Order: sequence, then C-alpha cells, then structure tokens
Amino acid sequence: MNKTFKTICIMAMTVCLALPAFAGCKGGNGGKKVIRIDGGGDIGTFNTTADMTVSPSNPYPYNTLEKLCEEWEKEHPEYDVQIARTSNGGDQQTLTALLSVPGNAPEILYQNGGVVNSQLGLDYYVPLNSYLNEKNPYDPEREKWIDLYDISEFTTAADGERYYINLERQPIGILYNKDLLTKIGLTEADLTTFTGFLNAQKTLQEYNAKNGTDYNTYLTSYRWYDLQLESNIFGSLVPELDTLIKDNRVDTEELIRGYKKGIWGVGQSYTDENGKTQIADDGRFELYLAMLKLRTKYYPKNFASLDALSSFVTGKCLFIEGTGGTMRQVNANNSVDFELGVVGYPTLSIDDLNNFEETKGYVTKLGLKEEDISNCRRGSAGYATAWFVSNSAVENDVVEGCIDLLKYLTAPAQNNRLIGDLGGGIPLNPDDDTEIKPYLTSLLDMYYEDCKDESLMKWGAFSHWSVLTLDYNGYFLVDTLSYINGTITLESLKSHLKGQIATNVTQFINENDYDQSKW
Repeated sequence: MNKTFKTICIMAMTVCLALPAFAGCKGGNGGKKVIRIDGGGDIGTFNTTADMTVSPSNPYPYNTLEKLCEEWEKEHPEYDVQIARTSNGGDQQTLTALLSVPGNAPEILYQNGGVVNSQLGLDYYVPLNSYLNEKNPYDPEREKWIDLYDISEFTTAADGERYYINLERQPIGILYNKDLLTKIGLTEADLTTFTGFLNAQKTLQEYNAKNGTDYNTYLTSYRWYDLQLESNIFGSLVPELDTLIKDNRVDTEELIRGYKKGIWGVGQSYTDENGKTQIADDGRFELYLAMLKLRTKYYPKNFASLDALSSFVTGKCLFIEGTGGTMRQVNANNSVDFELGVVGYPTLSIDDLNNFEETKGYVTKLGLKEEDISNCRRGSAGYATAWFVSNSAVENDVVEGCIDLLKYLTAPAQNNRLIGDLGGGIPLNPDDDTEIKPYLTSLLDMYYEDCKDESLMKWGAFSHWSVLTLDYNGYFLVDTLSYINGTITLESLKSHLKGQIATNVTQFINENDYDQSKW
C-alpha cells in the first residue's frame, strides 16, 4: 500500500474512533446551528451522569451544565447545544486527530491549558483576547468579560494570546490523617514550615521502626509541590522578569527574555549590555533541583509506583497532596474511618535551608538572604478547567454562539451553580449564597486570608516547566524523578535540562514574532 495513502487511512480511522457520542439538550437540531461540548474538566466532568440518584457508585450525580445550556437555548433558539455523553478527558492523541480535520472536534472542548504552546500556528483554536475585552452581557457589574478573572493567574500563550477560558478555581493543599498525626505526638501547628513538615515524616518513620508498623509518610499522584518550590526559589526575580504583561507572574515570553538576558539561568551563555559573553548560572536552578530531592527524603522508596489515594483512604498514609478532585474522591470514599485534615503547603525560609545538610551549603555559596526566598498564597493553585473554542466553530460558523455561551457559563449567577453543584472546584467569583462543599471551605478561607498579604506570590508565579512546551514538561518530570531515585547525577540532570531548555527557547523565538525591542 502507498505509504501516504496508508497514513491517511490510519488518520481517518483514528478520527472516526475518536468522535464522541453527543446528546442534544432538547433532541434533534431541527435545522438549528449546533454547538457540541466535550464537557471535560480538571476536577470533575460536566457531562450529565446516567443516573441522578446518589449512591456509593455514583456519589455526585450531575446535570447542571445540561440545565444551564437549556436555559441559554431559550434565549438563543437558533442554537442546539449538544453535550457529549462522555468527555475525551483531554487525551492528546484523540484531540489531535479530531482537530486535524476542521469540523470533527467539538466546537467547545476541554483539555489541559498547558498544551497550547505546543500547538501554536496550527489554527486549532479561536484566539480569545478580543472577545475577552468585550462586555459580558450576563455580568452587568464588570466592564469587560476578562474582569471576571485575576489576570495574573489567567495565563497567556507564548504568542501573547489567550486561547481558552477557565471555568473554576482549583483548590489545593495537603490532606492528612489526623488520627495518625496524633498517634505520633504531633498537631497541625507542627506542619507550617518546610522543616516542620519534613520532621513530621521523619517522626512517622521513627514510629514505624519502634512499633513495627509500615505507614507511608507522603504520597502524591502529581508533583504540585514542585511548582511551589520553584516559586519559592526564583520568586524574588519576578519583579525583574515580569516586564511585558506586568501581572506578577512570569509568562513564556518573559521567561525567554529573562533567559536571553541572563536574569535566570541554567548555565547558558548570553551577551550582556556591554556586548560581552557571560554565563548565566547563579546557582538557584541547582538549589531548586536539590530541593526536589530533599522534599522526598522520607518518602517510601518506591513512592512513584504506589497508589496515593488508595493508601490514604485505607489509613496507611499520613499525607497526600490533593486538588479539589482528590478531596471530592476522599470525602466520598466509604473506606475512610479516620478524621481528615487539610493544610496549605508549608512556608520556606533561610532557616529551613540551613536546617538540612542537602541545602545549607547553598545559602553561603549563593549568599542568600531572607528576601531571596519567597512564599505563595495557600489554598488555591489558580484557575482550572480550560475550555477552548475549536476550529470546528469556525468551520460551522458558530463562533459567536460559542463565545456567548461561554460568557453565560462564566458569569457568576450561572458559574456558581455550574461549579458548586459539581462539588470539587471553587466558582470563579463565589458570593455568600454560593454552596461550597465543607471540605473546601477551609482552603478558600486560607486563600482569602493570604490574599491580604501583599508579600505572598500567586501560585506558579515562576514555573519554567509549566510555561515551556508540553514535551519539555514531560522531560522535566521524568528526568527529575530519575535524579530523585538516584539513577542519574545532579550534573547529568542539569546538562540534559539545559539542552532541552535551549531547544525550547529557540523554538519559541522562531515560531513567534516577539518584539525584542521591548525586551
């Protein structure tokens, strides 16, 4: 078979298999313009559940998106909104197959917002900046649609555009077994600092050795804490790096500008203002990598292969990291027979760095002072659930309808229902009447309290591996895990990441028309 024809056939088969089943809010479209919605989410899916009866196997029945779309359709009878029975879940292979043929993907689709930098120039999504600067007719209190968001947490792509809106705020923290913490003689007050948090894990290990038990200290299904640690180490550079959008966080272009000017470095060469070649490496990157390993000092040896949720809900683990989705799962699990607690990520200070052999040498070597270490707001990791308007909306001439529907779903009156009923996230702008699940209220209170402290940064204020390409994100997670497990050295890790970062920087500069005169 001709190779090209074979490739086309395979692509066509993939697209056919990927096409989801859709259910209209009212039934057949009757000649109306159709808007298909994937319905996926970071915390839970917005697809209507098959059964609306609460049960152990269906703890969170849901049909609120369907109801809201029906309400919107009454005001826009020219449209028929069809919500997929199941979401594609952001699966990249499936979505790429759909998006490669305009008209096949749902007009409104969900996926991880971090993929957008790897798909620039493919015309998969409708740029949203111009729409976000319009009035939202469903939100009369705000001048523009974008005013629903804190723009320092509402990220842009590498080209300065926004290609998705977020539906909710992501709760985040560390869940802990209060009964087990009490058993080892500690309280929540002992967990506020990095030192205290690691000492709690050390205390549990000592308890295990003394009593012949095998409790796990700390597990996680994803390495959210690593994002915060990078802001801890590099946060003091944010004012010098955040010069283009000025939103108290470092976006892709600002990161690349800082890299080319040597403001932050991994050992790359750069040309200074005098035209001389210099090496950018003040040691912070190495300290950050050392911190990634230090934080796992008391983890189980095979921690990456263990099921964090299962270990925790059965009472075999003291701590797990968790977002709203994790907390929803834990609270719905009938196996939990202990008292639950939740805390924010611990603070980091020069004292913490000096308390450990692995990091105290960096304090002297880098000449670090307390103002060189930053801390972040607790309780929320910023916005979640990215919904894109796809090329199918352009192909089928429903862009304006998709935009209006998204304005409707993000306006507080509707968004509070959309998110509150799902039970895992926090609405974009909750009010006093919004129902927030009890297991999320302490995190929301924590977040609001920390917002009063101007010295605290927003989540992800500096996170190089979340604003570069999705491929680099994968390299970073795999390679750092190898370093943590001792299969590669720190020098090997630095060398590999240095090369990958250089490749990413070159790629972004080549693909985007950056106005470097503003750098």
